[in-house]
Amino acid sequence: MANTSPPLLHLDRNSTAADRTIEITTTGARTRRAHRQEIWFYRAFNTTYLTGRPGPRDWYANILANPHLTIHIHTPTPTDLSALGKPITDTTQRQQIFTTIIEDLLHSPNLPLDGPPPVLNEWVTHSPLVEVIATAQP
Repeated sequence: MANTSPPLLHLDRNSTAADRTIEITTTGARTRRAHRQEIWFYRAFNTTYLTGRPGPRDWYANILANPHLTIHIHTPTPTDLSALGKPITDTTQRQQIFTTIIEDLLHSPNLPLDGPPPVLNEWVTHSPLVEVIATAQP
């Protein structure tokens, strides 16, 4: 797992939900229109990932159809970064990444979890997982 993460996307155990919140713009899988939405990003093995609780996601379907996305970072001077989304489908790799992500979620003091705690096997089997790879600026 190489470090291909965009600059400015760094977290630690003390990061808050606001620190983890970005917006992404993807191209609609069916509509081909730009879709912008808020999402959390995660870090594992010095790499940035997009994921969420188990279940289907429009943003994931969009990345499967067209991997190009724009990341909008909420900083004092808003920053937009171009990136590619690389779906992670290998079960062993997903298990390693989700183990790190879930461990971080469960032990970060500034992240109140809504709902039940994450269950590793459910996330490995049913959650989208995309590596964010930095490209040239938009």
